[in-house]
Parts: sequence; structure tokens; C-alpha cells
Amino acid sequence: MKTKIIAILIMCGGFIFAKEETFVREYTYIASDYDSKVTSRANALDQCKQILLEEVSVFIMSEFEMEEWENQIGKHTESGMTVKETIQSVSAGITKTEILEETWNGKEYYLKATITIDKDDIRRKLDKILASREKTQELQKMREEHEKVIAELKRLREELTKVKDEKEALKLAKTYTRETEKLTAQEYFNRAYDAAENEDYEQAIADWTKAIEIDPNYTLTYYNRGIAKRRLGDISGAITDYNKVIEINPNDAGAYYNRGNAKYNFGDISGAIADYTKAIDINPNYVSAYYNRGIAKRRLGDISGAIADYNKVIEIDPNDVDAYYNRGIAKYDLGNYSGAIDDYTKVIEINPNYASAYFNRGVAKYLSSDEAGGCKDWHKAGELGHSNALVMIKKYCQ
Repeated sequence: MKTKIIAILIMCGGFIFAKEETFVREYTYIASDYDSKVTSRANALDQCKQILLEEVSVFIMSEFEMEEWENQIGKHTESGMTVKETIQSVSAGITKTEILEETWNGKEYYLKATITIDKDDIRRKLDKILASREKTQELQKMREEHEKVIAELKRLREELTKVKDEKEALKLAKTYTRETEKLTAQEYFNRAYDAAENEDYEQAIADWTKAIEIDPNYTLTYYNRGIAKRRLGDISGAITDYNKVIEINPNDAGAYYNRGNAKYNFGDISGAIADYTKAIDINPNYVSAYYNRGIAKRRLGDISGAIADYNKVIEIDPNDVDAYYNRGIAKYDLGNYSGAIDDYTKVIEINPNYASAYFNRGVAKYLSSDEAGGCKDWHKAGELGHSNALVMIKKYCQ
């Protein structure tokens, strides 16, 4: 996920109409000889939730314009997942499954559950996640991990029906129970992810902690708990979680990237650059790592190095508006006003409402002796709400 370090309801006639859709489904899990109440519940909830997520993803694809999302998914997927599978995997992380009813009679576990979505809220969350390569791939990875657990449970069930030796059966049953517990850990993960998307970081941390207690080697959980801790200002706690991810998987580029962000927040700029560099070594196309390393380099006075990193971001993603904007600032630092103007102009082409780009381009133009052009840009920046535009207009454009 790209972390940038940079300098509804309708009322009518007295009634309230919420733009919500509610999905309700039920599932009955038939327990085997090696199932307990706990494993039966975990399987029943997982199956019921997958049915619900299937319906939610179909609804989303029929309700919303999909072309832009499909283009983003096409750029961001690395696993060969279909658009529908990706929407379903993302939906798992931005919806909350609530249990309406559940019963256990010793042989069958019956469960009824619901997912309610607000159309505006779901669109906002999908826009946010699908616009981010890292977020999209993270939730795709979550789905892949879930599918691995399901496949392993299927294999274990088949083995348990064939095994004759009592000791071997007991060993397989214990393995089956541990593997089933991962479904519960993944449910806590999804609950936490949804809480984090709603900016309830304390609840997210609590649920991710429960997931870790069940499955201590689930790196995605440490990774996201670290992000939530950093959002709450617990920088050292975040670094501890990223360290754990790296301990489990030394090739997790995202852990180095996020640890770099935490170090930057902690004031350890050199340490942040080292972590961004390690993330790039692992994943040479890690756009956010190049971007933030460029910011960190500029802060240490390595302007040329910052420009090189922004160049790489733009090479990978030619429409990254913030890379052009920050490269423009770096060029301005070097006195390359024409180069800065070119970059701010590109920013405006991509996003015509980028007020700071107009403001900064106005400064560069004015210093390049294009006073009229500078004043014009400051007026536009003022129209878009830039707080300093009026100051410049009063001082230089009268």
C-alpha cells in the first residue's frame, strides 16, 4: 500500500432511505468423526461466508461501472486471478460478516450469517484498494492463502478416511484441527482489515492480535498490525511487528518498505533509505519504495538521487501524478525552473484540480521572468483553494 510521506444518507418526506444491500445465507456443516464443535463451526462459518462473498462480488460487478476497476486489476494482479476473483478477495477485506443464528447438535453445525453493504461506502473502499497495487496484491495473497488452507483440509479429510493405524489417525486429526484453526485466524484477519479501512485501528489491532495468537506464523497479520500501530503513533511497536515478518520471511519486500516508513517517522532517515533499498532489491518494480526513497533522499540533500527515484516511478507508472509533482520540487531545488515547470504541467494534465501544482508552477514561472504566467497560475491555485495563492497575488500581481 502506498504511504506517502510529503512536505450518505438521503432524506425525503420525513423518511430515511439508506443505500444498503443485505445478503443472508445459511449453511449446515456435517461433522465427521474427527470434527469437534470448534472445527465444525469454523468450517460452517467459512463456507457460509464464501457463499455470501460470491453474491456480494456478483452484485458489485452488476451494480457499478467496472471498466476502470478492471483496468486497475489488470495492472495490479500477479497471480492470474480473474476480475471476479479479485473483487471477491477485496470484498473479504472490506465487509463484515455477522452471525444471525447458529446451532450445534453434536453431528451438524447450522449457521446463518449476513453481510450488509452501503453502496457509497463499498465504492469508496474499492476505489481506494483497487487504485493501489500493494493493497490489491495483498488481498489477492490473502485469498491464495485461504485456498491453500481449503486444499490442505480437503487432503487431510481424504487421508483420514483411508488411514488404518490409530496413532497415525490421531496425528492426522491433530494436524486437521490446527489447519482448521487457520480459518478462524483468517476470519479475525478480515475483521481487522475492515476495521482498519474504517480507521478503527484499536479494534483492528485487537483482532490481528487474536489472529496471531491462533497462527503465529501468519506474516500478513504482523504486517498489517504494524501499519495500524504506526497510524496510532506506536512507531517502535510497528517496527517490532515488521521485524517479526522479516524474521519469518526475509524476502518480504512489503515488510522492509513499511519498516522504512516507520523509521522515517522515527527520524531515522538513513535507516529508512536502507529499508526502501532492500525492498527494491527484492522487488525491482516496487513503485512506492522508489517514491518514498526519493522523498527520504531529498530530505538528506541528495536531490539528484531523489530525481532518479522519481524517474523510476514514472517509468513504471507514467501517470503517477505525485511522482511528477515531487520531481518538479526536486528540479526546483536544483534551480532547474524549466524542468520544474514541465513536471508541474504534467501534473495538471493528469489532474487539472491539483492546486499545489498550479501554485508551484506559478512560482517557477515568476522566477523565470514569466510574471504574467506566474500570476495566472496563482489565480487558478486560489480558485482551487490554495491558502497561499492570495498572498502571492497581493504581493506580486498588483
